[in-house]
Amino acid sequence: MITAEPVYDTLYVSIQALLRGDSRQSALAELRKVPRVWAIAPRYWCLVDLINFSCVSLRLRPLYNAVLSIPWSMYLSTVANES
Repeated sequence: MITAEPVYDTLYVSIQALLRGDSRQSALAELRKVPRVWAIAPRYWCLVDLINFSCVSLRLRPLYNAVLSIPWSMYLSTVANES
C-alpha cells in the first residue's frame, strides 16, 4: 500500500519554514527533522488504527480519525517550528 504520509510530512515541514520567512536553503535544511517525524508516525498511527478498527463503530470511524488527527497535526507543527 502506498501512503502519502512521507510526502505530506516533507511538504509540511518545508512550507512551515517558508511561511516563517526562511530562505529556500533554510527550508531544505529543515528537512533533517522529517526522519524524526517518520520514526514517531507508525507508533502513533498504528495504535490509533488498532483502536479505530477494533473498538469504534463503523459510522464513527471518520470522526474518531479526524479527532485524533488534531494531536498529530499539533506534533507536526511543534516539530516544524522548533529551532
